[in-house]
Amino acid sequence: MCSACLCGQNRAQLIKEADSTYQSNILKSRINGVYIPKDLDDAFAELDRLSPPEALDKIRVEDENYIAQKLHFGLGRWMAYNWNFDEGSRFSHYLKGLGLFYSSEMIDFVLISYHRYLNKKPQDIEVRVKQYIEKRKKKS
Repeated sequence: MCSACLCGQNRAQLIKEADSTYQSNILKSRINGVYIPKDLDDAFAELDRLSPPEALDKIRVEDENYIAQKLHFGLGRWMAYNWNFDEGSRFSHYLKGLGLFYSSEMIDFVLISYHRYLNKKPQDIEVRVKQYIEKRKKKS
């Protein structure tokens, strides 16, 4: 058998395994012992539970875009890793259902959404998701 055929089989097997892991992960409420939110409201409740009040006060007073930029590689990466944005989870599946496909989009979207939640501002989910989609189209 040729080596190119073996690579094709390995690639197909890897894709199949990744898909089955994703399908399994989106049903779990916990992955690696970490609670996985089911939607934005659940994520807000979990972030409230995990965050010290003084940290929330600091988030609340800043501009939402500044918070998304400042926390992207801190809290944002924590969310992406622990809430399994890349390998799939019920929360990342929910976000994909909104139209967000990349972990960086998901991070920014959740951070801005959380800022809006803390400040009791409208979420405008559909409008904001359309902005991510338009930005993605411009890059292609």
